[in-house]
Amino acid sequence: TPNTIYYYAIRSICDEGDTSKWGTIATFHTYCSTYNVPYFEDFESLSSTDCWSNVNPAAGSVSRTTGSHRNGSASMKIESAQVVSPELNVTTLEPFMISGWFYATEDNVPFTVGVFTDPNDVSSFVPMGDGEIIPAKNTWTEFTTYFTPLGDPDNIGSRNARYIGIAVTGDKTIYV
Repeated sequence: TPNTIYYYAIRSICDEGDTSKWGTIATFHTYCSTYNVPYFEDFESLSSTDCWSNVNPAAGSVSRTTGSHRNGSASMKIESAQVVSPELNVTTLEPFMISGWFYATEDNVPFTVGVFTDPNDVSSFVPMGDGEIIPAKNTWTEFTTYFTPLGDPDNIGSRNARYIGIAVTGDKTIYV
């Protein structure tokens, strides 16, 4: 089942009646379904950030929070991380755009929106422009990023990207 957490434990069975103790309970999470476009995410449900992942968990974190939100009661918090969306059911993102609202607790926080050709490879991130700045702290700032640069000859290798990425570098935190 897509986007499901499974719990399991292991034990050895050597012979009939000869078994080890159960091991520690562990978990694994199945991949999410591919989403059709238009795709809308407001991060309101408890599992809404499950399909958005941090490409490099050692470098930062991504989580759902109720601490800062524009509408509703929740947002996605990105701390010094490169976050990748669930897979989108498109042949190319070129004719599409992403829009939304960002918030930071300090002035002039930079972030970059782009695409990932491989959701597990931080080096496959291709920025769509020079990046954005959240100019004023404690203020929600609207943004729109178009994926038309994927049609440029320089981006031929990323034209078929099916994942949107948001990069927050340095020791910075933003809310989406």
